[in-house]
Amino acid sequence: MIASVTLNPAGDPTGRYALLQRANTLREARRFAEADALCRTWLDEAPDDAEAICLRGLIAKEDGRLADALTLVDDAIARGTASAAWLLTRALVLQDLGRLDEALGSIEAAIECDPALAEAHAARATLLMDMRRPADALVSLRQLITLQPDNVGAVLYATSQLLLTHRPDAALTLIDAELAVRPNDARGHVARAQVLRALNRLDEALDECDRSIEIQDDYARAWFVKCLVLLAQGRYAEGWPLYEWRWLTPEFLPGSQHSHNRCGMVPRFPGGRCWFTPNKVWAIRSSCFVSSPRCAATRGSCCARRRVWFGCSPRSRTRLW
Repeated sequence: MIASVTLNPAGDPTGRYALLQRANTLREARRFAEADALCRTWLDEAPDDAEAICLRGLIAKEDGRLADALTLVDDAIARGTASAAWLLTRALVLQDLGRLDEALGSIEAAIECDPALAEAHAARATLLMDMRRPADALVSLRQLITLQPDNVGAVLYATSQLLLTHRPDAALTLIDAELAVRPNDARGHVARAQVLRALNRLDEALDECDRSIEIQDDYARAWFVKCLVLLAQGRYAEGWPLYEWRWLTPEFLPGSQHSHNRCGMVPRFPGGRCWFTPNKVWAIRSSCFVSSPRCAATRGSCCARRRVWFGCSPRSRTRLW
């Protein structure tokens, strides 16, 4: 939660705290109209209450009324002492509006106001990735990890950004430190496998995948990364069945939160191209055909239909190898 009601409820003769807390609870329940009505009820009596105005801005943001949200948050900041949380709320609205440079300035103002606000460092890292500045994003992630050493997600995200910036040795150091603290984290072992694959230490990467599967045998990402490692070793007959297994797991069934990422996880051969159907992936390399006797026949109207089903276009496909 970015904006919040922080007043001490003790000695609340006007009922302000209880009213705004109720509005905030309604916001969290996504009952935006009722939450906004409660805030306006209070503002009829206290029109200069900056915190209530900022809370209305947060409600408007989450309700998709971004222009109203920005107006309200700016009004709150102009009326009161701008807190780091309010500046961060403003930054998130600006980011949703696509005004990234302004959003970054607002996040940095929030960090200057409260350097220990972990949410601001996380937001800065995410924004800098959207701006295609992974090296700067990594700085924010390291600050976030310093503030929240138990934030496993931040460690894994930082590992991925180190790989993206071609620093696999640093990524390995970071993930090794994480696994020393949490040796039974299946996600950590998969992350280490991906780093080892980038370092071309494929046997070790395969061992890490197996360790992750041993910890959590239905973890689709572990099976997928194991597929990539086996394919990188040229063990196609073993790799493709593991990829097919991934399609049958609940994590990637249509309608799940991950199903829209399927196209980005289609393996490719170096210098090759691939076509796919909902349950199969066909890969063709200039000197090697893998997986099925069906090949070029699938790439016409069938491929066009699948692009719609996956919600992507050929340009949006992500090359993993």
